[in-house]
Amino acid sequence: RADRDRRREAIDLAWWTDHLTGAPSTVDLPRDRPRPAVQTYRGASHHQAFPAGVAEAAGDLARRTGTTRAGVVLAAFGELLRRLTGGADHLVATVVADRQLAETQDVAGFFVDIVPVRLRAANADFTAQVRGSGDELLAATAHPAAPIDRLVGALGVPRDPSRAPLVQVMVNVLNFTEPRLDLPGVPGEWLPVAKPGSPFDLTVYVLEHGIELLYNPDLFDASRMTALAEDFTALLAALVAEPDRPAAACAPELPRAAVRTAAPAAAAPSRPVPVPVADPAALAATEAVIAATWRAVLGLDTVGVTDNFFDIGGHSLALARVHAEVTTRLGRRIPMVDLFTHPTVRALAAHLHAGAAPGPELARAAERVAARRGRTPSRRPRRSAGTTGQEQERPQ
Repeated sequence: RADRDRRREAIDLAWWTDHLTGAPSTVDLPRDRPRPAVQTYRGASHHQAFPAGVAEAAGDLARRTGTTRAGVVLAAFGELLRRLTGGADHLVATVVADRQLAETQDVAGFFVDIVPVRLRAANADFTAQVRGSGDELLAATAHPAAPIDRLVGALGVPRDPSRAPLVQVMVNVLNFTEPRLDLPGVPGEWLPVAKPGSPFDLTVYVLEHGIELLYNPDLFDASRMTALAEDFTALLAALVAEPDRPAAACAPELPRAAVRTAAPAAAAPSRPVPVPVADPAALAATEAVIAATWRAVLGLDTVGVTDNFFDIGGHSLALARVHAEVTTRLGRRIPMVDLFTHPTVRALAAHLHAGAAPGPELARAAERVAARRGRTPSRRPRRSAGTTGQEQERPQ
């Protein structure tokens, strides 16, 4: 895979850049609270069963259109996003298995990639939208050599520490039947396990007989997510029942107002925090350390104090090197998230001299680590390669 990626990365990156040009890089769902200035990763979940017959109807539609169940679900989710946001063009993340090389077929290992999928809810019948989503999935799996962090840089996506870059919502269609432990003479039952975190604002896991929403409770109330799950499964039922009707004409009352409308508190403006004035000489010395580190890591001759790190060739891996070097040279603990929040030499130096307490940022950084670890579930992981070419794990 590494050899293939080296050969294909430039080609695939060019394809993705062209394909995603003009696509919005944010999906801002109606929420119940203001978005924190720095992304948090708390997680909560809600499970919702499908109405009777929906799973079978979705499978029938997938076969009739020559696509997969994932294509059907993504098309329905794109229609839901159109109704929630008023826009018809969205990027969401999904999960695919990169086992295209023959040498990987019999290898036990983690070959899962997260890719962006462009959902365009055109004014067309639902069958056409399903075919469009299916084509998107096929195109994404055909260009596996450009990792998402390279796409962020190539597309010039602004770095916003309050949200994940490029995609904030993921749809993961699990294409396996969840096994049951059946030991003779030994009763067994599933026990709930606390969610380790939510790396996205919202993740929709599509199971065999329903969906599970993993969401950030710092953004959404449980009541909103319960209503959202009910309305999405009801909308999916309406769409697969009459797939040749215009999608917009199916169940136009969904989602309900409680799901479509943001809470007034979600728009509350944040109060500006006064910043103490730093000693000019000390501030200049700190700026010099940061600028010298940037030049060394990025291989640049000059760096302006107002240059944005990500605009002059920086990326997340380079920022990790900057973080390690700056913390060593300044002899202090600096939360990694501060480098994302203050991406210029001048802004970071001013922040470091403002005397901000590092506690909350360090806690959020710990949440980030926990959420990333939580992407690999600790309970009943299962991998499968189904008709979509997807290989997935169900997080707990």
